[in-house]
Amino acid sequence: GIYQAITDKQLKLADEWLALIGLTNYANSPFHALSWGQQRLVLIVRALVKHPTLLILDEPLQGLDTTNRLLIQRFIDIMISHSNTQLLFVSHHQEDAPSCITHRLTFIKEGEIYRYQQEIC
Repeated sequence: GIYQAITDKQLKLADEWLALIGLTNYANSPFHALSWGQQRLVLIVRALVKHPTLLILDEPLQGLDTTNRLLIQRFIDIMISHSNTQLLFVSHHQEDAPSCITHRLTFIKEGEIYRYQQEIC
């Protein structure tokens, strides 16, 4: 679980994933010393290294430049497609959704109320 000590296998996996996203040189850096995009990547890696059943990402691309947006989208695609983790990806921008998304729920304003539209991708 999330509150259990990290295993050697998880530590090795985290190191491999840091290499994949180009952050090996920052493995021992304080979190606050990382850029906004690097922090986002590290938080996603930290969440995925425990192989959760469900991962909820709320606006993970907000405030990022194009390069980091694409990097995070691709990383999410790779990690989710090679695991049993289900992803709930929340965004105000449909184009932010990684390609691994299979179902969309869109809220549409109609006057004073909202309705939702479900789509299977």
